[in-house]
Amino acid sequence: NRIPGLNPRRHTPFPGSFRQLRGRVLDLLREGPATVGRLSTAAGRPPGRVAEALVMLQKDGLVRASPGALSGNLRGRAALCE
Repeated sequence: NRIPGLNPRRHTPFPGSFRQLRGRVLDLLREGPATVGRLSTAAGRPPGRVAEALVMLQKDGLVRASPGALSGNLRGRAALCE
């Protein structure tokens, strides 16, 4: 009993969203390992938000991140999984 024109999946708009940040972090890590400070600066987002993205990306098996990176330490390092 679906209502025509109503999408049952509601995604947040991409610009400025957490999905966009996750994508940006992955793009940056494709260039090589990076610190949270570098990722934060390049993505234009606070270190804490970058750390949240890293936590989720690591849970998804896409990146490996140091404990410091996962807590938002600017010197914490992350890289794509091989």
